Amino acid sequence: MKIICVTGACGVGKSTMRDFVGERLDEKLFACIDSDECGINWHDYANTDHPEGYANAYLAEFAKHL
Repeated sequence: MKIICVTGACGVGKSTMRDFVGERLDEKLFACIDSDECGINWHDYANTDHPEGYANAYLAEFAKHL
């Protein structure tokens, strides 16, 4: 399984890209997951002592789909 991770600011088209790519790839080989739907918010980690927690939480959420 391969994971395609698209990140970016609000409104730049992440969900649109996920939908576009997800419709064209074999779901047995690829996972297209929207971080907005995972409930993981960068603002919960920004300006804290552990901003890397965002990436760790993000990857942990994706791992659930493997």
